[in-house]
Amino acid sequence: MLIEYFKKYYSSDSRTGAYQIEISLDKYTDVFNEWDPAPFKKRDIDPDFEEYLKGCSSDIPLKYKIELFLCLPEDQHDLQKESIIKEGIKTYFQSKIEIIKKTIQFMNKNTGIYALVSVVFLILALSLETSSTSNVFINLLLQGLFIGGWVFLWEALNIFVFHKSTIKYQYRVYERLLRSDIEFKYISLACPRPLANTPDLL
Repeated sequence: MLIEYFKKYYSSDSRTGAYQIEISLDKYTDVFNEWDPAPFKKRDIDPDFEEYLKGCSSDIPLKYKIELFLCLPEDQHDLQKESIIKEGIKTYFQSKIEIIKKTIQFMNKNTGIYALVSVVFLILALSLETSSTSNVFINLLLQGLFIGGWVFLWEALNIFVFHKSTIKYQYRVYERLLRSDIEFKYISLACPRPLANTPDLL
């Protein structure tokens, strides 16, 4: 059902098999965040533009290649600006990938720390449990070590299984966007968007 859905709304290149995402723009600068004062090659892309691309990407399974087509009015045609736009978009995607890599490293570090603390707590708890005592303080410490050990173990598993899988998916999304070809179309009328409920960039 999903395959039929995205094939219905996205055309594909017969040579490469890549599915095409088309975005209508009024001018080149619509791609970038107007509040970012950095040069275009280093500027963040427009949040609506990014969400649109990510929304389209979620429609198309990650195993397929994609191509980005930016559609502008004919009077906007400028080869130099095309080059700047391409470089700016690629630079932004690369920066997002680097941020995600650092996030994954941080998560791996925390997972290791939580797992180590869990093991230490549980070993201490088991050691105290073998020496039976009626000391109230020791019993409270024993219960605290058991609870703490399982809490840290759950947190390590939670990061490794759930949070990390979400982050890895985002990594694959941006990696595919980074690898995608960016082309320009110049037409008298804005080209149709593939999805009717996607945000309007104009």
